[in-house]
Amino acid sequence: MDNNGDKHLDNYEFEWGLRENGHILSPMDLDRLFRYFDKNRDGRISYDEFLRCLRGDLNDRRKNLIGLAYQKLDRTHDGKVNIEDMRVAYDVSFHPDFKKGAKSRDQILQEFMA
Repeated sequence: MDNNGDKHLDNYEFEWGLRENGHILSPMDLDRLFRYFDKNRDGRISYDEFLRCLRGDLNDRRKNLIGLAYQKLDRTHDGKVNIEDMRVAYDVSFHPDFKKGAKSRDQILQEFMA
């Protein structure tokens, strides 16, 4: 679907992606559906926009689980998860690149945080 590889779908790519999968829509329905997915109204649908529309809003249970996980990661309780927090929370000693000496602990943590 993403013909130009920019990780976004413009109206043309969206239409042809739907057509290639057997969904032929009227121009009005296509425009309505495109606008539904294009949450930030930039004329393109990002992967995140697409997924958010498919998944819907988080229910309270999922929000609470995310909050608990975040609290566990935020070891310094400053409202941010940074590399210092991750040094405590993430043991890289089992990472394959660390085990074979290809990457240092900090390289793996930086990559994980990116």
